[in-house]
Amino acid sequence: MKRTVKDWLIVLASLLDDAGVIVIILLVLWFLKIPISLPLVVILILMFIALVFIMHKLITPVLHRRIITGSEGMVGLEGSVVKPLTPKGTIMVKGEYWKARTAGTDILADEQVEIVAVNGLTLQVKSKK
Repeated sequence: MKRTVKDWLIVLASLLDDAGVIVIILLVLWFLKIPISLPLVVILILMFIALVFIMHKLITPVLHRRIITGSEGMVGLEGSVVKPLTPKGTIMVKGEYWKARTAGTDILADEQVEIVAVNGLTLQVKSKK
């Protein structure tokens, strides 16, 4: 997967508030004159850098995932015929009733169908037989 500068900027922006909290804690400790050892500061910096790389590994695939919503997400789903498709009728998909039209022969009630296209609010279906 190709990594881009934009991906790194998104990861760094998502961790910006964490860096701000660390800076505020260090400033409060300095203001209260509580000694902070150099090895502790180095360990905190190394842990933050490791966190940046881990977050980049986790966030980047999500940024490049193909989004399937709306009508494109309906194609390929299966449903059950509620009112016979002659050629128009009603089907149930994921608990919702939809108007449907068959592309081929009539389909009887209680048969399984697959959505092949979406035209407005009408689904084009074919029989699963």
